[in-house]
Amino acid sequence: MGREMLPVANGMLRVAEELLAYCTKCRLDLMHVIVSMDRGVIVKSQCKSCNGVHTFRSPRNRENVSPGGKVRPARKNPAAPLKRSASPARPAVDVNRWPELIAGRVGEKSREYRMQEFFGEGELVLHPTFGEGVVASVPGPQKIEVHFEAGVKLLAHGR
Repeated sequence: MGREMLPVANGMLRVAEELLAYCTKCRLDLMHVIVSMDRGVIVKSQCKSCNGVHTFRSPRNRENVSPGGKVRPARKNPAAPLKRSASPARPAVDVNRWPELIAGRVGEKSREYRMQEFFGEGELVLHPTFGEGVVASVPGPQKIEVHFEAGVKLLAHGR
């Protein structure tokens, strides 16, 4: 079968899906699970062999191949920071729900976010980057949608 990426129903990758990636700990191309994404770009992945969570890296044998299979030109200076192109507008998120969701819960203790733990709808979560949030929904078996003051984030849980 080779080292092909797994087919995705609608052509878009999502949190908690598996794909081939380079593991910085194992130093091999291995199967990973997508842990977090930002505007459709994979940010972090978890190696299924060593369980290490790290910044996503394309498989070494496909460094210049995009998910569509088209070859991108190699960067002239790989050490230079990447320039992001203008991303498509995100759907409008009702950020005004934050005060409504957090109101009256000031004294409640929030649980620290850990990807390995399970969270239920309505729980208070303390994320190391985004701060305090409220689990708004559980859209999938290993996904939670959390409302933070800065906006809504889709996070993995129970992994």
